[in-house]
Amino acid sequence: MLVTTHRTFASAIVVAITSLLFAVAQDSQAVIVGAQSYGDELAGAKITVNFDTTGARDMIIGAGAPQQGLALDAGWFRFSVTGDTFLADWTLDNLSNESINSVLFDLSGSNVLFDDGSLPDTPNSYAGRAGAVQVNVSPPDLLSSGEFTLWPDVDNAGDEYLEEFIEFANFRPGFTAAWRDDTDIIGKDTGPEVPEPSTMILALGALIGCGVYRKCRK
Repeated sequence: MLVTTHRTFASAIVVAITSLLFAVAQDSQAVIVGAQSYGDELAGAKITVNFDTTGARDMIIGAGAPQQGLALDAGWFRFSVTGDTFLADWTLDNLSNESINSVLFDLSGSNVLFDDGSLPDTPNSYAGRAGAVQVNVSPPDLLSSGEFTLWPDVDNAGDEYLEEFIEFANFRPGFTAAWRDDTDIIGKDTGPEVPEPSTMILALGALIGCGVYRKCRK
């Protein structure tokens, strides 16, 4: 009877440890967003460019060259970003005979999100930017920018957005604006996620308990 009880107790410990380790594995594999996103992953997003006379003209961004997001409205504008969206320049060329006042990005048709870099951050989102950061040293001038419309996922910690608005000055015909920005990709693992400390402590405690139990039996 005592042997059976010991075996039952040992089996219960094994089941508990297995369950905890499975929870750790599941937690480490959970993917909400990935921090590394490339230009071509903006495909499906919409860009709206506002001109001072004509008003708004919009296009759906497509995938151009490898890792390139591209939107070309002949005679009006050309938008492009190639490579890692955090490290690469985002460029907008004014191909029209009017000045550009602003640009609006709507990522809801794509698989990426704007990350404003705020804390707490969504797991795996890492660094971000609180809007566009001007790169070009001559006009046009980036007056202001902001991200809005929170991604409505329950796991969004408040740093992932669907839209961004950028306002320009002196964006005359033939000029090019260049800036740095950032997007995260939805549901793609671009880096390991470390299990929460509480989960690791529970798993470690179970293993220690099993070791003590086996030592006592001897």
